[in-house]
Amino acid sequence: MISLKRTHICGALRPGFELRPPIGVNSIPCVRKPGHIGAHEDAWGKTWFSPAPSVVCCQCKRTTAAPVTIRSIETGSGPIVIIQACPGCAPRAQGAC
Repeated sequence: MISLKRTHICGALRPGFELRPPIGVNSIPCVRKPGHIGAHEDAWGKTWFSPAPSVVCCQCKRTTAAPVTIRSIETGSGPIVIIQACPGCAPRAQGAC
């Protein structure tokens, strides 16, 4: 019996991935180790940099380059907290986040 060792990868997607169909070579995620420094790299050796700043989706917890604001929360003594989601999760995140 062959045992496959599960490895952890970064998994970051190219900027704007949410706006494209999930097919083709540009939809392959980063295969480097989580927390790596420098450019992301897919299985074909193509590299890219994440846009700054990136926002974490409140629903799926992935970073997105095209965030949609769900709501703003005013705090009594501090900055306003902005809740954002990726375009794919935004319709169902309205009441969930």
